[in-house]
Amino acid sequence: LMLGGILALAMAPTLAVAAPGGAKAGAITIEGASVRAVPEGRKVTAGYFKLINKGPADTLIGATSPVAEVIELHTHQKMPDGVMRMRRLEKGIEAPANSEVVLAPGGLHLMLFGLKGPITAGQVVPITLSFSKAGQVKIEAVAAAAPAKPAHAH
Repeated sequence: LMLGGILALAMAPTLAVAAPGGAKAGAITIEGASVRAVPEGRKVTAGYFKLINKGPADTLIGATSPVAEVIELHTHQKMPDGVMRMRRLEKGIEAPANSEVVLAPGGLHLMLFGLKGPITAGQVVPITLSFSKAGQVKIEAVAAAAPAKPAHAH
């Protein structure tokens, strides 16, 4: 009976959930997952994490969460007029073989649209990431307050 339980665990799919902020599936590890806390009435927030790929090249192709209607993969791009604008990444976010890819403010990130309520600091937000090879990885992103804007010196 013990052997059957061990075999069942060994044959389980590579879908994993770890402590808030991190998860692992196959060669993909997610660390430091977070989203920005937003008040009632705001319908959009951003998500960030470090993606560590210790295997062959893979691509983050999508994400879902019960707290949002849709999640898009985005980056910031400097336009010819010098203004930074967000751009949706239709083909996903590449994770080259044996690499680390950081999703952070001002660069690659998740955009959660159609929020179903406020997200408070410290709240854990479940997100399922979909990879072209590794499959699905369930993460728990911890909500953090947006950084305070610096005061202007006069």
